[in-house]
Amino acid sequence: ILGNIALTSNAYVEAKAHYQKMYELELLMGDLRGQGMSQGNLGIIAELEGDYASAVKIFRDVRDVFHRMGDKGSEARAWIHIGLNYSLQGVYDLAKENYSKAVDIYREIDNKQGLSWALSMLGYLCIDMQDYNEAIQYCLESLDLAETAGSKSGNELANWLIGRIALAQGD
Repeated sequence: ILGNIALTSNAYVEAKAHYQKMYELELLMGDLRGQGMSQGNLGIIAELEGDYASAVKIFRDVRDVFHRMGDKGSEARAWIHIGLNYSLQGVYDLAKENYSKAVDIYREIDNKQGLSWALSMLGYLCIDMQDYNEAIQYCLESLDLAETAGSKSGNELANWLIGRIALAQGD
């Protein structure tokens, strides 16, 4: 809890110290889920600090923890974070590969809300790559899934991305 409070206050050094202590305790107790969650929080801090290479490494570890546990939803979220951090570094091919892994997992477990999010991330990436035809396909599928799942935030994200595509194309 202290780490989350520090994180929401943008006190990254303090948050990192709390999450690291929690991780060490969870490691001693053998709490895999706790380890994955604490590492994920450390990865988010690395993202926020702009240390994308470290964030990729951390989220790979998180992904591996949740994979071993069989927690496919959490594993898919880690794939998305890995993709995001590659995207932030401009390594679009690896970003797309990682987002696609998340899409595959969310399809497998029939998580429409997660799938909508992952497709939106692919759409956003394609916008950055100026591949608007592919971007619109991802965004329209994301929008359909968000509406089916009743996800207001997913619906808003997909519509915002569709608007960005229209603006980029001069529509």
